[in-house]
Amino acid sequence: MKTTKLTRTLLTGMMTCTMALTAVSVGSFVAPGATQTVLATDTTPAPDTFTLNLHKLKVLDGREFENDGSTNIPGVNLPGLANVDFQIYNVTAQFYAAKALPANEGKTNAEIAKLLSDSWDYDSPAGTLVDTVKTNANGVATRQLDTRTDLNGNKVHSVYMFVEVAGTDNADYVTARPFILGMSDKLAKQPSVDLYAKNYGVQKDLLDDDGDALADGYYSYNVGDELHYVSSSPIPTKRAMDAEAYTGLRFYDEMTHAGTDLVAIDDIYYQTTAADGVVTKHSVATDFNQVFTLITSNDSGWANSTRKFAGFEYRVDWSDTSSWTAEKRQALTDLLDKIAGKQLYFSYTMTINKEATPYQSIGNKFYGYFTNKHGEDKTVDNAPEVETGGHKFVKRDADTKVGLNNAHFLISKVINGETKYAKLWVVSDDEDVDDVELTSTNGIYKPDKITWVDKADATTIISGKNGNQNGQLAIYGLETGAYQLVETKAPTGYTFKKKPTLTSRWKKPLPRPKNWNPKMWTTMGMIRSCRSLVGLGSSPSWQSGRWLWAVPCITRRRKLKATLGEASRHT
Repeated sequence: MKTTKLTRTLLTGMMTCTMALTAVSVGSFVAPGATQTVLATDTTPAPDTFTLNLHKLKVLDGREFENDGSTNIPGVNLPGLANVDFQIYNVTAQFYAAKALPANEGKTNAEIAKLLSDSWDYDSPAGTLVDTVKTNANGVATRQLDTRTDLNGNKVHSVYMFVEVAGTDNADYVTARPFILGMSDKLAKQPSVDLYAKNYGVQKDLLDDDGDALADGYYSYNVGDELHYVSSSPIPTKRAMDAEAYTGLRFYDEMTHAGTDLVAIDDIYYQTTAADGVVTKHSVATDFNQVFTLITSNDSGWANSTRKFAGFEYRVDWSDTSSWTAEKRQALTDLLDKIAGKQLYFSYTMTINKEATPYQSIGNKFYGYFTNKHGEDKTVDNAPEVETGGHKFVKRDADTKVGLNNAHFLISKVINGETKYAKLWVVSDDEDVDDVELTSTNGIYKPDKITWVDKADATTIISGKNGNQNGQLAIYGLETGAYQLVETKAPTGYTFKKKPTLTSRWKKPLPRPKNWNPKMWTTMGMIRSCRSLVGLGSSPSWQSGRWLWAVPCITRRRKLKATLGEASRHT
């Protein structure tokens, strides 16, 4: 099931604009000039018709504004564009028919509306043409419309599609793709419903194991884990590209911090939706690579003043194609014919590497740049942030509290009901050279990859001297979860008081709390409730043969070192 995404950057004239639909709960609006808000408890019957004010603004950048049915929203204080025609279609029947398709089961009204918008056929438009309206000198077109539509003998809330018509007066601006309004009684009770032709820009998602977009939040991974992303950007229609004198496109993706590598750009594609709701992917990766110039963070020329971390950049500039071959010019024409007016998707894979700082949130940004006669318009979107965890411990003498080297440990976790143990790897850059098990002489372990194996094959981690500190043990790159650190061998000349097993538990995702302090961090992620955890607090005690620390309720990250199970000398 698709989950909630991050707030998206909005770009006039690019994709789909949806408003409240029949089954969607619509908040109360303060209408322009009204003296009171229409309340949810208002029992006044909705009028049979409503007044629509359709606005077309002179927007040339990616500024944001969000329709709520009124004019009192941020970002709309721009001049209007006159003499722009909009066709109004009643698509109520098409909307409810699409909603009833088995392929669309579970989709929200907004998702159904987006499907209708994305699959709009200019040559054979769906629905019933109600009227063609023209914006006045202020960029506003006004029309009375029916609140409800008769559908199979029942009166249901109307759903309208608005299609901007290309003409001489809007030739200098990107033509908006079809956008939808779904009526409700609350909207109809407003003195007027104001709708602005604006649309979504680029979109960026981190995917889960099922290929669905993860919700906004913070997600924890092991070093070596792969991160699968899909970014998308709307491509202007062919008519808009001709009218706007487009001369270039650029798509740029980059992580926000060190700690990841680009594995591969898996595919570039667009999608079509059939009448039965089935979505088909159409790869254009080969066409893309014939026309666009690609540079990635794996290339020697990647790093510069703006490109610092893992990512990629595609760009093409056709302002002067005199040096191009005829084949390349034709390839550009063919590619633009395929993708014009569609949403273009980039799927790619990153991996967490050993340079990832524990608890440093790593974001990912995707940019779309569109060069036309107005300049270069830019939109950007973010994916949910990821991070790795780690532990820092000190092994001490029970009496003198001096740090002790050469204590041996294993790390374990329960996977599908079975206890598995960590094996830490150094990964070779050469495909012909095998990966090797990680060792350390100072107790600091920064693996390239972690796998979970049987106990006999696990990596033994050993406390050591780091700088002038003895008894140090640090493990980097663990995802947030439940682990046990089991001591298997005491330092030379020492024995266990009891065989200690250190246990800690966290869950993901990791939502950032309101009072989060970036200067503080936990040994294993975000603590969300009162519980007993190893390595936290100040009063260790024995319980069932395990070292436990009483942990107060905290909702921010805390930095500390945990003391491992202390050892006593042989007597």
